[in-house]
Amino acid sequence: MALRIRDAARVLLLNDADEILLMHLSAKFISDPQIANKENVWITLGGRIEPGETPLETAKRETFEETGFTQVEFGPAVWYGEQIIPISGRDTHYRETYFVARTQESQFTRDHWTDLESEAICDIRWWSRQDLTKSNAVFLPGVLVTELAQVVAGDYPASPTRIALGPVS
Repeated sequence: MALRIRDAARVLLLNDADEILLMHLSAKFISDPQIANKENVWITLGGRIEPGETPLETAKRETFEETGFTQVEFGPAVWYGEQIIPISGRDTHYRETYFVARTQESQFTRDHWTDLESEAICDIRWWSRQDLTKSNAVFLPGVLVTELAQVVAGDYPASPTRIALGPVS
């Protein structure tokens, strides 16, 4: 059986206070065996790249769909990661590109969420870097807590840095 491939664009959406907007993923939607029994998993905005879309177009679409924000300034792709995760007994090769974005908007809406997103996402909130470091939650990608300061400072790599998508031990 051929390996299933899932290309995605993800967004490191920051506000004026340098907080990042993350979504709390329902435990029943966690397929990564490294975190399958975790209940407090937070992920960045983003999703699957649709046919004909570029990764940046996907990042913009997903940001609007998941927040309702219309005033978002997108920066470069800063991270790229790949991981193979078994889903329903079939290996899926995840390939994710992470874009930096900034907004002054703060009140998000769920008006554009799909039924799947409404079921999979328990909560959405802004996190400060201090809150991230103090939390016992799992943040994905695993480098989010340690590498976010560089992104917040605007210290972007010339091309996306290769990262691990799963949790960092």
